[in-house]
Amino acid sequence: MLFRLSVLLVVVMGCMACGSSDDGDVSCVDYEPQAPRDHLAASPRENETAELLALELSDTIVATPEAYEMVARDLDAIAPSVASIQVYSRDWSSIPMPLELDDEGLKKLKSGNYRAWDCPNEAYGVSLELTKWDNVAVNFGSKRLRRSKLVAEYEALPHVTNLSLALGVVDGPDICLEVVGATRYYIVDRAGGDCQVGCTTHQYTGFEIQSGAVSRIVRETDADWTAWFSARADCASRL
Repeated sequence: MLFRLSVLLVVVMGCMACGSSDDGDVSCVDYEPQAPRDHLAASPRENETAELLALELSDTIVATPEAYEMVARDLDAIAPSVASIQVYSRDWSSIPMPLELDDEGLKKLKSGNYRAWDCPNEAYGVSLELTKWDNVAVNFGSKRLRRSKLVAEYEALPHVTNLSLALGVVDGPDICLEVVGATRYYIVDRAGGDCQVGCTTHQYTGFEIQSGAVSRIVRETDADWTAWFSARADCASRL
């Protein structure tokens, strides 16, 4: 059960609302988030599957516009093969991340004087909730941000002792993307069975895309499927 601190905990307030505290005056004028603010503001994008694949491809805290637009076009080209397939991201989840503060930080938080996270909270659209166990649930709402990069930034804040990725990923139908040179390889896995404990059936289809068009479709029944699939080492290890 989460207890909202509507007064004590500053939630998604811009730094114009920041003032004096035990941490000193807080100003976000010189704060630089890990991505341009217009990129952050664009998330969540309309096509969730394209955004999550682009996020993994971009290796940035948020999917770049170029990567998102490219992947969205690719998915249009191979539809309906990807219809109703969810991407299980290795670095994103919609569930809150549990953050722990030391005793001094928790005391400041409860008195309304912990301000070290005001600037990243404003930039990333964060809301915070204090739990009955005295840790903080870090919620990024609907934004699709790379959690490992958020963890690195928030764990560097004063009094923060731990921040968990809390991905909560289960097995299920998935899509994987690899890029080699000018070719993009998509592998669609229509997995089934008891996926809560590990899917027991898999039906794979591979797509090669060059210059925005599908250049090849590879299926499990093809003679060269095993060699083709194994060559996609990252996807083969994930799916």
